[in-house]
Amino acid sequence: MLIDIEIPEGANNIGIWLSSGVDSALVTYLILKKISDNSLDVKVTCHTAIRPNRPTQEWAENILKTLDEMFETQTDHVFYDKAWNPPYHNFKNFTKMKMIELFDNGEYDVFYSGINSLPPKDIVEEFHNNMMLC
Repeated sequence: MLIDIEIPEGANNIGIWLSSGVDSALVTYLILKKISDNSLDVKVTCHTAIRPNRPTQEWAENILKTLDEMFETQTDHVFYDKAWNPPYHNFKNFTKMKMIELFDNGEYDVFYSGINSLPPKDIVEEFHNNMMLC
């Protein structure tokens, strides 16, 4: 495998920011595959912010359901609604601040994110359509 995500030794509680995009879906896939392949006893919780202009909750739920079935895992999933309200003021600030908060408060041994530049809309839609068919 060309991409290998390391899970630090002793990490028992992992957080993942699952935005419902391709990047974070791939990160989630790689982590759950690593856990499954190595029979690791690790709790994973995904976090998703609900956006007003796209069905992120539905997409993220479908991605995680597919991956949990694929790897026979049971991943917790937390959703944030109205993430753009104060004190964050906009979605980008919320995402950045919430990830830092979740890691800094000691809730997770490690926190992963696949946030990158958004691909074109047609690629995102094709990805989600194919994920739902799996």
